[in-house]
Amino acid sequence: MAQQDVIDLPKLFLSFALGVFVTITMIIGAQALYLWGQEVETDNKDLAGPPREITKVMSEADAGLQASAVVTTGANGAPEKVTIPIDRAIDYVIRELKGN
Repeated sequence: MAQQDVIDLPKLFLSFALGVFVTITMIIGAQALYLWGQEVETDNKDLAGPPREITKVMSEADAGLQASAVVTTGANGAPEKVTIPIDRAIDYVIRELKGN
């Protein structure tokens, strides 16, 4: 008579359950590590603030946009090109389009 193979179900289920548990634990651990690292980087960036050079350049650019200045003058000394703040330029264009 031929011998039948016997499957040990308790060991099979234990192996399966252990594999699922280890896999889920690794996924949760990897996610926790990622979130921790993201929090650390966010804290570092929030505490650092913008670099001084960027702040300086931005303030100079803002000052330049708010100031009026003559860019070029003609041969007779009259201004040919001037810079004005954008708000004033918009007002001038609106007045010109309305015909005032």
